[in-house]
Amino acid sequence: MPVLATLIRDATCCNIVADGQGFAFTARDGEIEAFSALVRRAKHDLGSDYMVFATPSGPGQYSEMFVLPLDL
Repeated sequence: MPVLATLIRDATCCNIVADGQGFAFTARDGEIEAFSALVRRAKHDLGSDYMVFATPSGPGQYSEMFVLPLDL
């Protein structure tokens, strides 16, 4: 979980809600560019131990992301 913990710690551009299965990330107003970069980082860094589902909000941009650890 260290990679996910680092991602959560660095996620100042969004709100994060943990539920019983994973983590929902939602971009804060005015933070779409930074949040989209965070989504791309998550897709790259989290590897095969997680599923990353992202909601696009335009070309190369995302407004929401859900991260699901596969070891549940």
